[in-house]
Amino acid sequence: MEYRRFLAQPGPMWIGPKSAQRWSEHWRPFEGPLAPRSRRAAEVIVMSMCAWLVRVRYLDSNAWDMVPRSSRALPLGELRSLSDRQWERVEARLDAQPPTPATLRLRLMFHLGLATGMREAEMAAARAEWLRLDLDEEGMPAWNLRVTGKGGRQRDVPLTRRLVQHLIAHFRRQGLLDGAQAQPNALFELDPATPLLSALADPMRPMAPARVYELMKTALRRCADDIERDDAMAAERIRRASPHWLRHTHGRKFVEAGGDRGILRQNLGHASDATTAIYDRSEARRRRREVEQVFG
Repeated sequence: MEYRRFLAQPGPMWIGPKSAQRWSEHWRPFEGPLAPRSRRAAEVIVMSMCAWLVRVRYLDSNAWDMVPRSSRALPLGELRSLSDRQWERVEARLDAQPPTPATLRLRLMFHLGLATGMREAEMAAARAEWLRLDLDEEGMPAWNLRVTGKGGRQRDVPLTRRLVQHLIAHFRRQGLLDGAQAQPNALFELDPATPLLSALADPMRPMAPARVYELMKTALRRCADDIERDDAMAAERIRRASPHWLRHTHGRKFVEAGGDRGILRQNLGHASDATTAIYDRSEARRRRREVEQVFG
């Protein structure tokens, strides 16, 4: 079908730089060929529009009814997450940067995404009032984050001690905590309206989800550029990655470490067990191992 072929290869006249503003003569609707998922999403939008036009009697029929549906499936075996080694390369680059306010905020973004599995929109919306103090098995302070996710559903996500230290370092650099407030319970001193991720010039002004995405995507791209020469495969994977991949990396690491899938479902706020099940690769690996033993 021509529309599908167009989305896969829009042609030079439809492609422009991402940086071009909509009012610019250089603006174009595409940056390049759409990824399979994006093409599928575009089809669904157009199909839905045509179905609505039929319902309101603007069209007599929906031409999409005669078009074979494209597959929704990802390529076999693909999970959009970073491997442990790829994450180590990203983390090493973040740690190598001077501890400026921008760098501390960027480190917090990545560790918040990995350690909690939060979506970037949830990270942008998070406030200090979401923090909940509890005690662990040893009676030590332990923080949770009460996340408001899709559909307004709330879930409590545990925060690791390391992530809490990233929060404290970020807020100290923002001037919201003084140097003496290094203990975990120092987060109690924050104004409840304080965003966890804020503009550098105004610590009370939250970041937009698009800005969170942009900064994290840029950091991933720069990391890929840095390691291109000595690890081209990792660089290619990191360059493709988006902030949402950290959510999938969280799920993959949790399951591979033997974590309970029910707990993971609660942490990620999935409505269905089937969604969480994509992170369990044990059956595929067992099949591969047994085939290798027999035929390898």
